[in-house]
Amino acid sequence: MLFLVGTGISEDGMTMDGINACKISKDVFIDAYTSSISESKIKNIELLINKKIKKLSRQDLEEHIESLISKEHDITILVGGDPLIATTHKIIFLKASKFNVSIKVIHSSSIISAIMGECGLDFYRFGQIVTIARFSEHYKPISFYDTIKKNMENNLHTILLLDYDQKEASSIPINEAIGYMEHAESIHKLGIIKDSTKIIIIEQLAQDDEYKAFLSIKDAHALNKVKGMRTIVFPAKITEIEQEMVKAIYG
Repeated sequence: MLFLVGTGISEDGMTMDGINACKISKDVFIDAYTSSISESKIKNIELLINKKIKKLSRQDLEEHIESLISKEHDITILVGGDPLIATTHKIIFLKASKFNVSIKVIHSSSIISAIMGECGLDFYRFGQIVTIARFSEHYKPISFYDTIKKNMENNLHTILLLDYDQKEASSIPINEAIGYMEHAESIHKLGIIKDSTKIIIIEQLAQDDEYKAFLSIKDAHALNKVKGMRTIVFPAKITEIEQEMVKAIYG
């Protein structure tokens, strides 16, 4: 049996089902490529399951996963948040299926569902989710702008995931992402990204240093914390009850 187990978004976010899967598995691995899981969280899980957890790199997950999957004994692969959201986990699922290995997915909290709740906006009013990728000299993708525009035309909010830097174990800083958004505006010139445009910032959700704010793009430039996981929500027209929730959450 292959167990794909979500570890949730908080330090103690793993379910009892997930812990029990680790206990009965011969080997327990953790995906160290697609998301950030703190060393303290890994150590806490090791104490609970009384096993050493082995880290899997991108190469392990994408090129050598067949050698880890076995019909002979149970293994667990731990992932940050909830399994099967990342394409990498879907590929693991498909490869295990191809080898006729039984699979059980054990879910936990996800940044996607948590953001929808925590930001105060109605979950059924979110449109397509998009990622803001880090720019390089020859790579400056701005397709996220089209997604925001399309969602706004349908009066839907947009979750903007920020590119994850594996070496830094962090997503790109807010002010860097804002710069990319303004660059996209300078090309499209539709007036979607303005100094006065209000956005929601959520950093380090479910962590001790969690930070949430509803502020203008101009003010968001001051948010330059380097380390941490963060997300931007670009609201469409906010309803009356959403306005009340936003006021209650952000003051």
